[in-house]
Amino acid sequence: MFYQNLMLMKTKLFNIKITFTLLMFAFIFLFANCRRKDECAGVQGPPPTSTHFDSLELTKIPDWKGDSLFFYSDAGDTAYMYCYDQSPPNHYESESYINPLPCNYTSYSYYPYQAYYYRSNEPTLNGLYVEFYKEANGYQWSPGPPVSRVLIPKLDGFTLNELGFNVTPNDSVKLEDGSISFGWKNRDAATTMNLKFGFLKINFQKSLVKWTIYKYKLKN
Repeated sequence: MFYQNLMLMKTKLFNIKITFTLLMFAFIFLFANCRRKDECAGVQGPPPTSTHFDSLELTKIPDWKGDSLFFYSDAGDTAYMYCYDQSPPNHYESESYINPLPCNYTSYSYYPYQAYYYRSNEPTLNGLYVEFYKEANGYQWSPGPPVSRVLIPKLDGFTLNELGFNVTPNDSVKLEDGSISFGWKNRDAATTMNLKFGFLKINFQKSLVKWTIYKYKLKN
């Protein structure tokens, strides 16, 4: 009888310990959740960050809307390109990502963006557009400060500091009026651009047809 009572008491004590342990775990879990809720209450994440074109870069951003460019091909064809639209000045796009710690919130980063849209009577040249933008904070392609870039989606791209009026004439064209316009090749040598006219030479690798500017008409 004594042995049975002793075993019963041990069983009750064991059950009390289990119950106490479970209650402690439940209390810790509820407290942690409550604390997390308190920490996350009203958290909106850090304020948005933004990159900007600096003053020197702004002087390089062209105004091409309304410009007509005329080209000839190495096959003897002619074509025109017309810049019919451009995004508003000081336009900004946004990048975002979810930051999981300590609370889930969305972090936004804004970057300046300028786009130019072209129409042409030549199918391969129709629909080209050019983007000027500066990498958003936190979304740089390489370490260091954000870089300003020029992107031509169907062809390739440049960095903005490669383009200008006084650059190494590694690719140039003689215009119809006899003047020489210097340009800058992209890394695939498919496109030559400068900031006054935009496209000087266009070479689509698939079609193997190279287009070269020969006449232009500026809106002003």
